[in-house]
Amino acid sequence: MHNDHNDIAKREFQDHSTAKRVFSDAVVLAALRKQYPNVHLTLISSSNCDLRSYAAAGFFNLVPDVVEEAIKRRQYNAPVRRLDGKKGSLQDEVIFAKYTFTYQDHEMTMYYVAGRDGSNVFTNTQFVLGANAAVVDELILAVAEWANELHQEIWVFDGGHWRKSTELYKSVQKASWEDVILDPATKEAIRDDVMQFFASRKRYGKLRVPWKRGVIVSYLPCGSLLE
Repeated sequence: MHNDHNDIAKREFQDHSTAKRVFSDAVVLAALRKQYPNVHLTLISSSNCDLRSYAAAGFFNLVPDVVEEAIKRRQYNAPVRRLDGKKGSLQDEVIFAKYTFTYQDHEMTMYYVAGRDGSNVFTNTQFVLGANAAVVDELILAVAEWANELHQEIWVFDGGHWRKSTELYKSVQKASWEDVILDPATKEAIRDDVMQFFASRKRYGKLRVPWKRGVIVSYLPCGSLLE
């Protein structure tokens, strides 16, 4: 492989990166309006309305386009718990993809684009083509309402933002009171307090009080216990 001073990839990268402003949504929007001039088009942020996750939950079938190959980036995910001895996993991060799906008997096309707005703000936008504004709005409301609920997940604040973790939920399900090392009386008091909280949800609702509770337990790692 020889060094090419007229490298096409480098030239295209420079042309793209030295524009007056980097705004991927505007570029894709203009292209889709040109490509589909008479089709209703809606831009939807995937931050709180992720159509791919909604489809993965079984609400509709999201079919990848067989002609236009998706642009993906291979990435490594570290294991949730290092002590499990697992090596982590590999997955494809989708950068650009085209899908088709049917919602309420309306066939639609969706372009998923991971782009940028400026130099530091990353965007994940879904460009939905087809149907009418009312049907698309119903879809957005249905997906957003579903996304606001937890589905065998736990909210985790990580990297400056909240995300849902299925892995942490599964790990918590394996926890047992038998693994808690405390004075038996203290442990039983904490257990009773926690169980009473979970049994009092209706009472919180009647009093219109947020149903939440924090429990802080100080402990020493097993390796630091002294005999």
